[in-house]
Amino acid sequence: MLNHLTTPDEHTVLGSDSFTGAVWRIDTRPGEHLNIITHPMMSRHSYTQRRSPIGVNGLQIRRHGRKTYLYFTNTAKSLLARFEINRDWTPKGKAVQLAATTWLGPSHGNTIWRTDLDGNNQELIAGDANSTSAAAFGRTKMDRNVLFVLTAGGLGEMGRVPVVGGQILALNAR
Repeated sequence: MLNHLTTPDEHTVLGSDSFTGAVWRIDTRPGEHLNIITHPMMSRHSYTQRRSPIGVNGLQIRRHGRKTYLYFTNTAKSLLARFEINRDWTPKGKAVQLAATTWLGPSHGNTIWRTDLDGNNQELIAGDANSTSAAAFGRTKMDRNVLFVLTAGGLGEMGRVPVVGGQILALNAR
């Protein structure tokens, strides 16, 4: 199930396959595709072997100095990790689980949480009847502390919660 897409350059799309625990590279010029990463950290099977419908989920490309990283989340394992990647977007070395504070919008929780990766410190930042679909911080100097949140909308209980369309919301994270 192709779930999350990111575009690292004008001719390439990377997509997370949440069922198989893989990342696919799609070259839009010839229309070719290739499985570039399949890794246990991306699997939908949790460490306790319980099954979850969603494994690797969000993808994000970030450059730090001369290195480029592919960050990913895994819903089943509640983790954030990254690979250093090559110029052709394939992994360079091992996946590393990150131990820092992160902002998460779980697809089933209708909320935005700020949490430490060990799960010990969690803070509910925002939430309502809409299902959180994706979240990303701004990329410019003016909005780098703004968390933009995409909602699926329309998932409230009929008659109990107003049903609204999808939205793009901005949360100041300062």
